[in-house]
Amino acid sequence: MFLLAAVFIGAAHLSHAQSKLSTYLELAGSAGIYSLNADYIMIELDKIRVGGRLGIGMFKEGYEGSGMDIYMPVSAIALYAFEAHNIEIGIGFNLISYSIRSVVDAEDRGFKRKTELLGNYVVGYRYQETEGGLIFRVSYTPFFYNDEPFGRYEHWGGISVGYAFKSNKTSAASY
Repeated sequence: MFLLAAVFIGAAHLSHAQSKLSTYLELAGSAGIYSLNADYIMIELDKIRVGGRLGIGMFKEGYEGSGMDIYMPVSAIALYAFEAHNIEIGIGFNLISYSIRSVVDAEDRGFKRKTELLGNYVVGYRYQETEGGLIFRVSYTPFFYNDEPFGRYEHWGGISVGYAFKSNKTSAASY
């Protein structure tokens, strides 16, 4: 994850884009129940902005012996802007690590840790002023499971509120 974040930040400096960092809390959405997220816009071309998103969500079911479930959505995103109103699309994956009850046989009962990689995409509306400030998002965020023999597709959606930090007006000459 840190390597992915380093690539996003490095690419932003190479492109000399006036990048923006946003943080937001997403309820439901790409991580299931909730997640704290950051996205970084690396490329700005007129009305189109392209970047990456990284998030983390945690949840513990009330069962004794179960561990903390961890959800990490990672996405490439693109925004098409109409002033503060944006169409947001993205594609990525969700790395999940969760506890599951094992009932195979008497010696192997209890909770086991399972890790999966789920595909997902995002299609939605995003309110964000170009100079930063309040973010509001409503998105359709389905999951793709890698089950055998057929993959499953699960409809899902989310709502987010957060903050976009003011844009960096530093010129390329100052790097």
